[in-house]
Amino acid sequence: MNLIDRPCPHCSSVHTNPIAVYSKELWKIVSCAECEFVYLHNAPDYDTLQNNFEWEASSKAERSLRRKDKKLYYFFSDTLKQIKFFFRKGQRKEIMILENLKLSGKTIDVGCGDGFTLSQMPIGFTPFGVEISKPLAKLANERCSERGGYVINADAVNGLKQFSQNFADLIIMRSYLEHEINPLEVLRSAEYCLKSNGVILIKVPNFASVNRKIKGIKWPGFRFPDHVNYFTPQSLVNMIESASLSVDRFNFLDRIPTSDNMWMLVGKPKA
Repeated sequence: MNLIDRPCPHCSSVHTNPIAVYSKELWKIVSCAECEFVYLHNAPDYDTLQNNFEWEASSKAERSLRRKDKKLYYFFSDTLKQIKFFFRKGQRKEIMILENLKLSGKTIDVGCGDGFTLSQMPIGFTPFGVEISKPLAKLANERCSERGGYVINADAVNGLKQFSQNFADLIIMRSYLEHEINPLEVLRSAEYCLKSNGVILIKVPNFASVNRKIKGIKWPGFRFPDHVNYFTPQSLVNMIESASLSVDRFNFLDRIPTSDNMWMLVGKPKA
């Protein structure tokens, strides 16, 4: 196992304040002494994460363990999700957001998994993706090729570099940035690929959520070691601005304190 002692993913400072209450076994959660960004200090590198802690495997194992310990909690949680899904008429939230924005064009899904989200994109979108897992990238590429796109099997930094400047009308980072050991570099690469009027759709766990403060180390947003960044609303805004991007939408409903997740729409600064 190859672990990296990371500097702060936002400001590159090496000065940290340990957060022992949220650390687990050998994994060390810290807060940057300079900008207060919270992150996993000793994170696996890309090869280790891909070969030993693949998200599709670790997430299933973690979810199974949590459900075993908290059956009643997850019964009500699943029921609430089903109700929300019903009122969305079976649509995933990101698809509803995109339909309301009335976007179309070339779409890059960063960390696209098996390509399911891309396969659900409304007519008018040409799907492209970047995925580090070779088997998942193969499945996603098959789905995207049916609609004129393709998927690059690479980490996000190197994958995005293979797209030309001003390539994408839309970039999706849904449940992705929390996994990325170089989030600021990825956002800067996304800024390069994005058209001047393009949009980046972001979803990340909300470290400032009420649920995290109540549940502590048992908060669902902790997943060792594939969750390596822990964003608050302010730290997410700070990183977006450091990547020379601007926040287009991030209202109260996008970051409700009682929700474990937050959504954001990002674009290039307007002239």
